[in-house]
Parts: sequence; structure tokens; C-alpha cells
Amino acid sequence: MKTADLKENFYMFGNKGNVWSNTAHIAQAGTFSGTTLCGTPMLSSNHAKYEGVEHIGCEECLKIYKKS
Repeated sequence: MKTADLKENFYMFGNKGNVWSNTAHIAQAGTFSGTTLCGTPMLSSNHAKYEGVEHIGCEECLKIYKKS
């Protein structure tokens, strides 16, 4: 899925490893959970955003997102 296709209040998140492995996640704004949809902790800077990643590759996040 392309990051540009995300619904309002959802955004892409990924650490350096996610950038390298093309497995960026989806997070929901305003939830204050500190995790992505699949439960991956967001403990770093959003390197996927800084690197201009345009595709979300986490299959679990995509599955949860499609149900929302």
C-alpha cells in the first residue's frame, strides 16, 4: 500500500531496519499507545518518513488497517 493512500489520522512509521527491509508500519494518530497497529513499539525516530519511504510493507499492519 502507498503511504499517500492512507486514511486521515493514519500514518506510516519505520525505524532504520524497517527502511532497509521495506517493512514500514502503520500507526494511528491520537491513540497515544506508542505502538504501530501490529504492536511494534515506536522507540526511534520515524526514519521511514525522513527517508521518503512510499510503501508500507508490514502485512500485519495492513491486515488490521483494512478492517478499520
